[in-house]
Amino acid sequence: MRARKIITVAALVAASSGLAACGSHHENGTGTSGQSSSTPTSPQPSSSASSSQSPLVVNVNRAHGTYRMVVGQQLVVQVGTDVKVAPSKQSCTPAAPSAVLRPQCASGRDFHYVAAQKGTAQMSYTIRPNCSPGAACPAWIRQADFEIAVKSA
Repeated sequence: MRARKIITVAALVAASSGLAACGSHHENGTGTSGQSSSTPTSPQPSSSASSSQSPLVVNVNRAHGTYRMVVGQQLVVQVGTDVKVAPSKQSCTPAAPSAVLRPQCASGRDFHYVAAQKGTAQMSYTIRPNCSPGAACPAWIRQADFEIAVKSA
């Protein structure tokens, strides 16, 4: 019963948080990155950083803190086959022109974005086990929250 309440509460929170664009994220187009007790970063950009910059790959199971990117760089949020995430990729919609991150609605399990402009984006995914129908399934659910800070190239 306790697991059902946790899942129900998580579903209500997810539904009321305005999920959009291949992952829930809230953006600040001109802000700076927030402070975090742990701040993972992408590799340092070169002086000629552009869309040729290596993609930043974040595994949703280990995501936390602040990740730094440059405009034009790609972000891949990896989703393993052992978990399901909400929001689902089926709700992938184009982002507003002012968005810091723009979703790239590709097929597959992973979420793809491109850093469109300077600012910050708060990313949030609800994670639960991916179990076969009718199989025993662990009763856990967790929230992966992290921040993306984008600077000019």
